[in-house]
Amino acid sequence: MIQGTTKSGFSYSINDDALDDQELLDAFMDMDNGNLSAYREAIVRLLGKEQKERLYNFLRDKETKRVSAKAVAEAFAEILGDASERSNAVKN
Repeated sequence: MIQGTTKSGFSYSINDDALDDQELLDAFMDMDNGNLSAYREAIVRLLGKEQKERLYNFLRDKETKRVSAKAVAEAFAEILGDASERSNAVKN
């Protein structure tokens, strides 16, 4: 289990095998090909539906009730980078 906390304070856990997922890779490739709806799929593939909702609620603006797309992208990139580093460290 990969566990961590983003700089903004969101705590997450990822199954060890989540990064070895062809459908996650497919979602990234679809994103590279301009399919932005694959971004949501990538988040769900890595974090799961419940953690995705927790992340959104964590990042939700208290006044406007909106979730910043920029904040989600930054958190997701941080989680993905951290998970990838930890996964590679375990393999080595």
